[in-house]
Amino acid sequence: MPSNSDFQNTSREWRQLQSNMPSFVQIAVFLIAMALTAGVAALAASVNPIWGIVVAIAGFLFSILLAASIKVANQWERGIVLRLGEFQSIRGPGLFLVIPVVDRVRVVDTRVLAQDIPRQEAITRDNVPVAINGALFFRVENVELAVTQIQDFTYAISLLAMTALRDVVDGMTLDELLSERERIGKKVQENVEAESKQWGLDVTAKHLVRGSFETSL
Repeated sequence: MPSNSDFQNTSREWRQLQSNMPSFVQIAVFLIAMALTAGVAALAASVNPIWGIVVAIAGFLFSILLAASIKVANQWERGIVLRLGEFQSIRGPGLFLVIPVVDRVRVVDTRVLAQDIPRQEAITRDNVPVAINGALFFRVENVELAVTQIQDFTYAISLLAMTALRDVVDGMTLDELLSERERIGKKVQENVEAESKQWGLDVTAKHLVRGSFETSL
């Protein structure tokens, strides 16, 4: 049975695939440009067949480049533009233009994202083995840092949250774990925020830790 982490990885890959797929606007522009190219090529071919072929090839290439220069970002998305590998600007939301071939666009979701913290096994301060899981909610606050400072910010903050959760549990007693869940969440949040701020991420304060504690005495 697929785990929550497998589902999150699949969901993230699907979102990235969707961002790389041509938008409706790009397809529409390409079809309109090709229709105009076909008309001009037909006129040129009536004068000279070779001219018609040249116009058709040139029009096809122009249509591809024109469509590739048009990008669309949703209201909750921002596009970071890298020109020849160097940061250029942040675009969106809405329609914006880039230079085909030269520019590369990475679309980032700026909504609050939910990241599952898989069950972590730890030993409390009074030497009781426990297992605890949780959920981390965060959003991208600085798109440039999230793309240029860390390879995969979702995976990185997940590892950071797991480490922070284990560290907090190790420093508390079993009674504290059972009665002070809000305090656990606050500590995990502070530990994660201390590192994730430099990646342009903001951890939300609510519902940071959830689930039940399973003790194995």
